[in-house]
Amino acid sequence: MEQDILISINDILTSTKEWEWINVVALGVAVGALIIASGSHQAALRAKKAVTFDERFSVYKDAEKFLTD
Repeated sequence: MEQDILISINDILTSTKEWEWINVVALGVAVGALIIASGSHQAALRAKKAVTFDERFSVYKDAEKFLTD
């Protein structure tokens, strides 16, 4: 009986260690996803700024063309 309890406790401790590793891996994956999402957000902001610059530049070019004609 005592031997069975010790085996059960050992099994619980072993499974807890495995779950702790799974939690650490899951946390690492979550942090990685957060970093990737942040990078994607920054890239989207840069692309938005580039489009805005291109639109403004085309307006300036049209105004220059209008004034030179």
